[in-house]
This record gives sequence, C-alpha cells and structure tokens, in this order.
Amino acid sequence: MQLHSRQENWKVTQVELQGKYSTQRVQALFQYHDYASSLRVSLILLVTPLPCFLLIMAVAAVPLRPISEGVHSSHLFFVSAFVCFLVGSLVTYGQMKHMVPPAPLSTAKIIYFSGIAAAITVGFMYALTLTIGYPLSFGIVTVSPVWPHLLLGPRRQRGSV
Repeated sequence: MQLHSRQENWKVTQVELQGKYSTQRVQALFQYHDYASSLRVSLILLVTPLPCFLLIMAVAAVPLRPISEGVHSSHLFFVSAFVCFLVGSLVTYGQMKHMVPPAPLSTAKIIYFSGIAAAITVGFMYALTLTIGYPLSFGIVTVSPVWPHLLLGPRRQRGSV
C-alpha cells in the first residue's frame, strides 16, 4: 500500500507529466515546433537562465571579509548562502504548488516554509563551520542533503508521505 502511494507521488511530481500522461501535450509540442519562429526559440533559450545567472552574480558581488578574520566576521557569507537556499526553496515550493495536486500551498506558506528551510540549513552550515573549521570546504555540498528533508517537512506533518 505504501509503495503504491510513493509511486503515485513520484508520478505526480514529474514536471513533464503534470501528474498524467497526455497525448494533447505531445500534440501541443509538435504544434509549437511547427509554428514557433527560430528567433522566439533562441530568445527563450537565452532569457531562461538569466534569473539564475543574476542570482549567482549578486551572491558573487557580496564583499566578503578575509578568511584570516575567522567565521565570526564572515556574516555576509552566511547571508548570501541563506539567500541562495531561500530562492531555491521558493522555486521548489512554487513548482510543487502547481505540479503536485495534493499540495495546497498558499503564497504565505511558501514564503514561511522557504524561510524556515533556508534558516535551518544555513544554521546547520554555521554549526558545522564552528565544529570543523572555517572555511568549511564544500559547505553547500555538505549541507545540501539537509535541505530536501526540510522541504518535505510540511508534507510529513500532514502524514502524506
């Protein structure tokens, strides 16, 4: 019973299926291919990565303190990590809101849960930095496994996993 539920949840979360297989979606793709101009497709391909690129540039533009000053003077590093995890959480929850039918997430809940997930993840990274040392090598990679569990936390509270 639980395996079937997990399989159904997995199918529902597949972005390309939107919860079900559809011949209309395949036909719409062929129609788009036939009628969309090369200029339009090229512009979409160029513009789509811009938000991610701008976020990366904004985070990279933050002036950081020298490593020799230690973790306690590097608050902007953790603020920029928080912003990255916050944006990632907002995008993930926003996608879940539209693609997963049993996920009734309001905009307020999305912002709230995203802030909580980002704060706990960065707090975990800060704790590891204090324990292991600064700079924490591969810090984002190290704490990334925590983040998806926090994203699924609201769903686990409802008991639907």
